[in-house]
Amino acid sequence: MGYRSDVGLAITATALTELIEVNPDLSDKVKKCLSDADDHIKSEDGNHLFVWNDTKWYPFDDVVALERRLRSIGEGSFRFIRLGEDPSDVEESGCWYENDFNFGYIHQLTFDGC
Repeated sequence: MGYRSDVGLAITATALTELIEVNPDLSDKVKKCLSDADDHIKSEDGNHLFVWNDTKWYPFDDVVALERRLRSIGEGSFRFIRLGEDPSDVEESGCWYENDFNFGYIHQLTFDGC
């Protein structure tokens, strides 16, 4: 049990290198967090998309390390989205909106018509 989220990170190849290599003290934790992703897609340009489905995105060491490193790199080189179980629980950072993966999220109404 516990609160679950869907989480995604689209990041440029250069920013991924920076994310992992700039701070050796955090790099193992960041690598662990990235390796736990349910999906990892690499674009033809070498950019990356990591997706964690139905995960407990709590402040564990690896999650904290990843989020801390993201705050220190250029916002134009990544897009991070966490969607919690509650529809109003949305966390976003980074502004790489025109990423290789068209990565984003939508809220939409759905219904059965008469």
